[in-house]
Amino acid sequence: MTAPQTEAPPMLGGLYTDRYELSMAWVYWREGRADVPAVFDYFFRTLPFGGGYAVFAGAATLVEALEQFRFGEAEQAFLRGEGFEAAFVEALGAFRFRGSLGLPPEGEAVFPLEPVARVEGGLLEAQPLETLLLNVLNFQTLIATKAARCVQAARGQRLAGVRIDSGDPALPGKPLFKLVRQQTVRIRAQLPTEDLPRLQVGQPVTLTPDDLELEEKVSRVFPAMTAAHLAALEVDLTNPPPGLVSGATVGVDVHSSTAEGLSVVADALLEGDQGAHVFVVRDGMVHPVTVKVVDR
Repeated sequence: MTAPQTEAPPMLGGLYTDRYELSMAWVYWREGRADVPAVFDYFFRTLPFGGGYAVFAGAATLVEALEQFRFGEAEQAFLRGEGFEAAFVEALGAFRFRGSLGLPPEGEAVFPLEPVARVEGGLLEAQPLETLLLNVLNFQTLIATKAARCVQAARGQRLAGVRIDSGDPALPGKPLFKLVRQQTVRIRAQLPTEDLPRLQVGQPVTLTPDDLELEEKVSRVFPAMTAAHLAALEVDLTNPPPGLVSGATVGVDVHSSTAEGLSVVADALLEGDQGAHVFVVRDGMVHPVTVKVVDR
């Protein structure tokens, strides 16, 4: 025995509107003006946060909501209980938005007192959509504008945490994001252990994140500690460029210098309090030479 299949409830039903919208639609229907063509423009009067622009958002949500905007049995029963004419409520049961909707691209900058969105259709199908359109576009445009201002104000700082989830109320004074100033980035590179003798703290390195070249110095050197027997070096990059965040890939070029060396057997070393020495014959004479032992 299989369970009966039930249709998922709409995201926003036909009652997601103001009563006066339905009262106006009722008047249009009674006067035979339900299908009279109408054009409604959506705009706003003032910019949020005292800024110079708003970032448009909410198009996808609005389109999805319009496709599900229906007056089902429960909505019709409620409206009949509120005193709406039964024939009008029955007409609402066949409601489908068949008009046209004009919207700017998501993320486009929009400005006050100019048309942002346009709804075209019959009076009965366009009028009840005002509340839905205002709520979806106003809220999502507000949040997108706030996010854009956060990024602009951060100036390369890192977003450390989001303190609000989808569906949570956005209340005045409630923090939505946490930003931290990224003063230092630690860059770590691995290298074969045989390169360790040529590395030391303070040695110059060139870092190449993206198309940049940054001259820095080695901050730390570590011996091989992994099963792969790879050594490591670290570079502390102060005042990192914007966009250089945790997990980014950076090229590291270590400036190692070469010097003339001397290979001798271990028994030739004379070691004492003053260090290690060898005797070298040069121009027929024997000269003591202080040496640094790099390998035995």
